Amino acid sequence: LELKAHLAMGRMDGATTLLTAMMRGDDSPPPDSISFNTVLAALADARLPEKAEKMLSLISDSGLGELIDSHSFTCVIQSYAKTSRPDKAAYWLQRMIEVRVRPDVVTFNTVLAAHAHGGDVDGAKRALRAFKDYAKEEDRNVKPDVVSYNTVISACAQAEQPAAAEATFEDMVAAGIAPDQLSFSSVIAAHARAGSPKAAQSWLERMQATPGVARPDAITWNTVCSAHARVGDSVAAVGCFRAMEAAGVKPSARTHAIMINAFAQANELSCANTSLRELVAQGESLTASSFNTLISAYARSKDAAAAESIFSCMLQARVSPTLVSYNALASAHAARADLAKVEAVVGKAVQQLGSAALDRFSFGALLLACVKAKAPASVSHKHVSALLSSKVALNDYLRSLSARAVGEAQLAGMLAKRDKERARASAADAPCSARPGAAASAKKRASPAGELRRSPRESSRPLQPQESASCTPHALEVAVPLSETVEEAEDGWTTVTPGRRRAKPRKQAQLPSPASSTPSSAVPNHLKGISKQRQPQPKTLTRPPSSPAKVLLAGAPLTRSTSANARLLSIANSILIDAALEASSKKPFSPVPLTRSAASELAITLASDMSL
Repeated sequence: LELKAHLAMGRMDGATTLLTAMMRGDDSPPPDSISFNTVLAALADARLPEKAEKMLSLISDSGLGELIDSHSFTCVIQSYAKTSRPDKAAYWLQRMIEVRVRPDVVTFNTVLAAHAHGGDVDGAKRALRAFKDYAKEEDRNVKPDVVSYNTVISACAQAEQPAAAEATFEDMVAAGIAPDQLSFSSVIAAHARAGSPKAAQSWLERMQATPGVARPDAITWNTVCSAHARVGDSVAAVGCFRAMEAAGVKPSARTHAIMINAFAQANELSCANTSLRELVAQGESLTASSFNTLISAYARSKDAAAAESIFSCMLQARVSPTLVSYNALASAHAARADLAKVEAVVGKAVQQLGSAALDRFSFGALLLACVKAKAPASVSHKHVSALLSSKVALNDYLRSLSARAVGEAQLAGMLAKRDKERARASAADAPCSARPGAAASAKKRASPAGELRRSPRESSRPLQPQESASCTPHALEVAVPLSETVEEAEDGWTTVTPGRRRAKPRKQAQLPSPASSTPSSAVPNHLKGISKQRQPQPKTLTRPPSSPAKVLLAGAPLTRSTSANARLLSIANSILIDAALEASSKKPFSPVPLTRSAASELAITLASDMSL
């Protein structure tokens, strides 16, 4: 009960902890099969097959293998079946048989469902044959049932294999198993998907004539009606629809959409119009697809007035138009060279759906109307510019319409301008190191020997915060004093506790003059290649005791706010001065004292580029 309480509240960790305590005997009763199966079933429902598999192995390795039963293995198989991994489900079924645990019908049906849901028809057939062989050789009480055969028939229907679906159906009948409603519906769906409406109709009639089988429901009737509608046989579709009503099955919204599509496919637009308006008058639940089919049909026949009428009927029925609705109506007006109405329809689409929702059909209707109406150059230029600035790909049809609307030469210029703007935007978004000439510019700014070069004029001018956003590469390293306490947590984060709460501001030391005797080879490697920085006039500095580096902050670009840049530049200048002064004496780096708030701001500012 306590295990079930944990699982009912969604506490999977609490349930597994309790089960572990029961296995250890820590003031808890020893677990039994129900205990293990309860947790295994919860892992299967949560679609955690690896954890279920690990727990089953743990039970066996703990010397409690006698508590593993058929339900335990079935839970693991079910977890893999729900994640569409039929190979693992079949593996655990074979493992179950090898350890002499007898599977039941549910276990085999779970493996069949794993293959069916994964679209593996051949695997489902193999599993069904293995099921039959096991029933014949091992246990005659464990044999395929109607669920087993229906699973395979459904897999054949999904794969559009009506012959295989029929063969499995007849095999089921030969085995003495009575088919049910799902058996017939699956075979009907297989024929409908394969484009055989007459065969689907024949199986529907056979289903009605078979005693003991439930009558076809709305889904089955819709499947047959849709099969007739796809091939444009409106007479057969209407006949099926009338038979559906005579059988006492209430048509659904999908049924009405199928019938309207059937009339539209047969080019019987008046019948479709009449049927649609009758449904609206009766208050039937309709979707946008019912109206879109008829609007598109009128657009193909260039009947803009009828398309506009259906669109108005759609609004009266309180059905929200989709982009397909607007595009079909715009296309109808474009075929009549009515640019004003096309712009009005597209404007309504933008108002309801947003400008980003427009696709190639929306712009195609606009440009076609511009060409047919011989719109002024300014109007055509406006719509072509909108197309080029959108995310819609310029296919051959749109390019041809654009050229006809504004002229080939002007379109070429607009394309060149667009490409140039996109290239400029890409260059602006690219990292500094990736820009053309950035490496050469940085190399030019650096000294040949890797030393820090500064002219007296540059040394006297304070460094401006805006200069930190340049593409100059920074080799910035911040050392934490050894006296600070460094705690490493289990999750990999490092907590630094400073030895003092507040540090005095550092004074900058005097940089060696260009004529200094410090050899270039004495400059540390991490300072080589640093471009010249403009800093305040250096002053003398009293150093704190030096200590080895604990935390390094490398390659951090100083491109944040002005206040943050000013503080970080001060730190960077101090380190550069320290490096220059200590290069000749080969002393280790001095620590940079920071208050906790300054360290936090530094970490937040450079979080995306920090390397610990």
